[in-house]
Amino acid sequence: MLGMVVLIVGVTVQVVTTSLGVLYFGRLVTGLANGLIMNFTFMYVAEMSPAHLRGVAYAMVSGWVTLGSGIGAVIINETSTMMNRLSYQIPLYTLYFLPVVMLVGLFFLPESPRWLLLHGKSDEALKSLTWIRADACDRFEVLKEFEEMRINVELELSSDSKAAFFEQFNKRHLRRTMISIGAGLMNPAVGGMFVMAFTTYFMKANGVEDPFKWGIVGQWVGYFGQLISYPFIAILGRRTMLLLGVGMCCTSMLILGILFQVPASQSARASGIIFFNTFYHFGFNFGVVSLVYMVSGEIPAQNLRACTTGMSTGIGFVFAWLTAFTAPYFINPAELNWGGNYGFIWFASSVLGMVFIYFFVPEIRGRSLEEIEEMFDKNVPARKFQSYVCENVERANMEAAKDLDHEEAKEGQIEHIEVART
Repeated sequence: MLGMVVLIVGVTVQVVTTSLGVLYFGRLVTGLANGLIMNFTFMYVAEMSPAHLRGVAYAMVSGWVTLGSGIGAVIINETSTMMNRLSYQIPLYTLYFLPVVMLVGLFFLPESPRWLLLHGKSDEALKSLTWIRADACDRFEVLKEFEEMRINVELELSSDSKAAFFEQFNKRHLRRTMISIGAGLMNPAVGGMFVMAFTTYFMKANGVEDPFKWGIVGQWVGYFGQLISYPFIAILGRRTMLLLGVGMCCTSMLILGILFQVPASQSARASGIIFFNTFYHFGFNFGVVSLVYMVSGEIPAQNLRACTTGMSTGIGFVFAWLTAFTAPYFINPAELNWGGNYGFIWFASSVLGMVFIYFFVPEIRGRSLEEIEEMFDKNVPARKFQSYVCENVERANMEAAKDLDHEEAKEGQIEHIEVART
């Protein structure tokens, strides 16, 4: 809710001001809102989704973000010919829709059962989990999931682990923190900010006609890539999808660099740049943008998830800003004038990203957050995550069976009393 309120404030400042300095301030506030919304939305999705659907749920949230970006680009293209303030105010007005709807809708959403358990509200946690699962699971499955959460929280509370910033860097949590940060750096590592923010200028500077429209085409191809990624996330898993997505971005950047190394006519080079942009958007949305937030949100410990995920997102944003600050100097013909050679930088960083994913990111497809917690606590190697049998799952099964017997016995007593009264 706080993020939505901050977003409304940031948009309003940009709409009403005529001062360039105040406009920058409004953009800063909007950026803060974006960080809050992205971080806590993905964290909420991670904690509320069942293990087998968590990946698809993450991807669907990212899909809505990509869809909004595509629609926004179309609106900007249509208002670009207006020679008054409405040319930028109309796109800003559309940003009011989401926070207003969400501010109303959030009142009807339950609190995360994991958060409630961490704060000693076990009865409310079970009610929240029962409500969100509804008729999708039988009672035993709900109780089993609840017991996994409860056992994990008990272990967290008994381990003297605190939800403090520096706790992320102690021996127990350092591995998870580094993986989460590494995942958060994948977006800037593959050159995401360069493509998203400077493709139009880059295409214009290198002879592509209607560069903004080609940028829109790339965005919508990217949205298509995100849509078809949903089943593949469930089939292939996080690690493989990340390798595929980063690999496609890496290939795109290599193509861009090679384009400027071989003799070619301007029209041929322009066509190559269009292909680079389109293929990049497809790969980025297919296997990077959703998976980055997914992995960085699933890996941290329960009591540190908000802190670690926020730090991962924040560090990613810092490097994205660094790209936005330096990219104009590299591609501007009046400055360094690197042209497509700039792609070699992102090719190299993408290769490093693939090495990191291959050796350090475990496959956590189908695993509950509690199973992930146990495997990290027991220092299970990344290669053995898929085959490891978690002990707490068996314990949760036994506790859930006891809970179910207790509930059935209690219901039987109530029915007996009601029959006796009649």
